[in-house]
Amino acid sequence: GLLSVLIVFLFVPLEQLWSYLTLHRSTTQNFTLEEHFLTEGRVIMYYLSLLAYPHPSRLTFDYDFAISYGWLDPPTTALSWALVLGVIGAALVAVRRHPLEAFGALWFSLHLAIESTLIPLDLAFEHRLYLPSMGISLLVAVLGFRVWRKSAASPIGYVPLALCVLLVLVWTGWTIQRNRAYSTEFTLWSDTV
Repeated sequence: GLLSVLIVFLFVPLEQLWSYLTLHRSTTQNFTLEEHFLTEGRVIMYYLSLLAYPHPSRLTFDYDFAISYGWLDPPTTALSWALVLGVIGAALVAVRRHPLEAFGALWFSLHLAIESTLIPLDLAFEHRLYLPSMGISLLVAVLGFRVWRKSAASPIGYVPLALCVLLVLVWTGWTIQRNRAYSTEFTLWSDTV
């Protein structure tokens, strides 16, 4: 890692490096490094909401995400980063007692950190969730198994299982609907517009 940084400083002109670090350009927006970082907390919260409620109307090929200009502009910026850092902190504290859950939360956080911190990319793209979502899937599976195991002996023991089956059926329907949007370039861009 240190060798890579040294190579960059040796071979990249200082003006070009400074421009790269201070102004980020996406396909549709311009924002500073600070604005990009601040906005990504809200983007991460949006990603989590997509994992919980991935309705096709909430998905698009080209996001126009509102930029955060300060910790309180909009106010959800500080709250989002507090939640992100709180989850990471809780996962680090829980490593010994709940290693699988901690691993799932840290997997999600660390894999998103690659594209959701300081690298000058577009603010939001749902394909960035592919690998990080495996951590959330592990977390949900472990917690779901614990709930099911505790409720299996009770008369309502199969209610959580029935809810999971219903959820899978609904999400399968939404996946089929979203796949139709990706069937041709015309349908994809029509859906995006």
